[in-house]
Amino acid sequence: MVLEKKHKIIIGVMIGVVVLAIAGGVWAYIAYKHRGGANKVPVKFSSDQAVSKLDGTKASKDVANRHPLAVMVENHPDARPQAGLDKASVIYEAVAEGGITRFMAIFGPREADEVGPVRSARVYFVDWAEEYNALYAHAGGAQNALTKISEDNVLDLPHNNTAFWRREGTGKALEHTLYASVPKLYEYAKSKGYDTTKSDYRGWKFKTDVATASRPQAGKNATINFSNSTTYQVQWKYDPATNLYKRFLAGSEQKDEKSGQQLTAKNVVIATYTRQAVESGGKTVYTMNSSEGSGEAKVLMDGTVIDGTWKKSGPKQRTLFYDKSGKEIQFNPGVSWIEIVNPDSGSATVG
Repeated sequence: MVLEKKHKIIIGVMIGVVVLAIAGGVWAYIAYKHRGGANKVPVKFSSDQAVSKLDGTKASKDVANRHPLAVMVENHPDARPQAGLDKASVIYEAVAEGGITRFMAIFGPREADEVGPVRSARVYFVDWAEEYNALYAHAGGAQNALTKISEDNVLDLPHNNTAFWRREGTGKALEHTLYASVPKLYEYAKSKGYDTTKSDYRGWKFKTDVATASRPQAGKNATINFSNSTTYQVQWKYDPATNLYKRFLAGSEQKDEKSGQQLTAKNVVIATYTRQAVESGGKTVYTMNSSEGSGEAKVLMDGTVIDGTWKKSGPKQRTLFYDKSGKEIQFNPGVSWIEIVNPDSGSATVG
């Protein structure tokens, strides 16, 4: 009888081990398929997470799909290195005036305790912000941009003394010292009665990263000249190990001021826009075909380049990107940089 009991115990233990092994194998297979197959590390996400419509990544449900926040950040040499760009999900870069580029960083799932230096609005950045119905943080702006913000009822977060602050003792000109933070800007938005929990914009489509073994070791890189000045020349260099593009500015690694990490992107879009000089508020500024239209686009992703087009059906509609066959491009989850090139002053090479 004792021997029979021992046999039953041993058999029971063996059955338990087999069941656990099968369950583990099933879970591993599901994770394998979800993450895109070979060379992927299975990650088990908790039930309190959700997929962000903004960048396709997984994040806590309370921030994954909160209202997008757009912040204007300058790129004058005296403004470098900037803070907070490494926490944005989508970043637009375009020339303001004088060949100087400016950024609009769109935040959602990730926090940045300091963002800046914050600078002024331009009308085409407002057009892109409206695609997300974004909260829009800035310090002043060209008159046509400020008029558009008012007439279009943009969820405006202009410079104030609670969400923004000046860095003192930097020795820099005043315009290069204004900063804000993502948490403070969301609180600012709440104080103005804006809903910060959700937004009704059209998201891009996302896919899984290509498997490591399928990534080209000599992937496509890009060089972008926004003007004749190499001060604003941008290079994106592909790293197959991480499937990321590393950003270089004026020949050097562009790093975030706070983290010290080089800025990277999963997707780099080079979009061609036409522009026109106009007088606004006694100054010469530019407008672009950013409220409606189409143009050429190149999408760098997974070490390859997709030649295609961008299309925007009307004001406040989302700009979508299509390949040569007319199929909407699906992006990798993660950070996307949208590089805006004007053929009258700039150029881009991919290779």
